Amino acid sequence: MARPLRPELEPLLEEARRALEAEEPALALERAERGEGASHKGDLAELAADFALVAAAALNQLGRSSEALDAAERVLKDWPDDPDAMLERGVAVRPIGTAIAFCPPLVITDEQIDTCVDVLAEAVNAQG
Repeated sequence: MARPLRPELEPLLEEARRALEAEEPALALERAERGEGASHKGDLAELAADFALVAAAALNQLGRSSEALDAAERVLKDWPDDPDAMLERGVAVRPIGTAIAFCPPLVITDEQIDTCVDVLAEAVNAQG
């Protein structure tokens, strides 16, 4: 999916993701919070959602589950009313309270996970 160009933020998102994968949640959180704050403007809402998802995962790794839920809710606040729209894009989801349950295949590739996140971001952005 095409994303608005913000050269200074894309590397920050990658740093945050790498830190999360390396089990360095404090560093991932710092990068995610910095990026999320800089990307809450107009056409950058998708990028802000990506940073919020990384922040939620980092907070969860740090054992700060209440804050992780708050970060996830920043993404979910505009959850689309029609999950079938995501299913049409190949991503099966269902809302459970304030959470989104993904229904992925038993064996999933990194590319398929990226697709799930991209389709979710598009659905949230479509809500405006």
